[in-house]
Amino acid sequence: MLNRTADSVARATPEPLARKVRGISDKGLAWLFISPTILLLLAINIFPLFWAIYLSFTNYRANRSNEVVKNLGFANYQRILGDQDVWIAMQTTAHFVFWTILLQTVIGFTLAWLIDRKFRGHAFWTTIILVPMMLSPAVVGNFCASSTNLRPASSTTSSPFSRAYRLPPSRCWAAYSSRRGRSSSSTPGCGPLT
Repeated sequence: MLNRTADSVARATPEPLARKVRGISDKGLAWLFISPTILLLLAINIFPLFWAIYLSFTNYRANRSNEVVKNLGFANYQRILGDQDVWIAMQTTAHFVFWTILLQTVIGFTLAWLIDRKFRGHAFWTTIILVPMMLSPAVVGNFCASSTNLRPASSTTSSPFSRAYRLPPSRCWAAYSSRRGRSSSSTPGCGPLT
């Protein structure tokens, strides 16, 4: 069945296109499939980076969008790198990064060494070490559920998240609370809620 379907699709392919597809290597086909993702990543990540670098050489201000943008050359960089407060902030950041990385590395290797060794209470301490990693997705999930009004609530209640972003209360849960568990098939987009 599958071979017949593939054969019919192959026969339906126009001959010039079929010749081109037959000529594509596995590597070329892989690049063909991954190229939309690469283009999207370039558009989302790389373009803003180069745009920010370009704007750093101008007098652009985000809070003055109507002002004419002029090229200043290296004046912005000379002003920032000549400021003593910037160097103090860089020194503070460098100290913070150095000590944080050092402590995290020492603590991480120590915990890994402890988990790898067999000793009395090994299972207990392994659990204690790994619980925060297992607990954080559950906490985030509960926070998102409560902040986006995904739990049963009255039709007039909305979450702080919903109010902050001016989202309407959830239609499905409003239907659920008004029907007290009966099917909400009359509410568009909602399945049966039990």
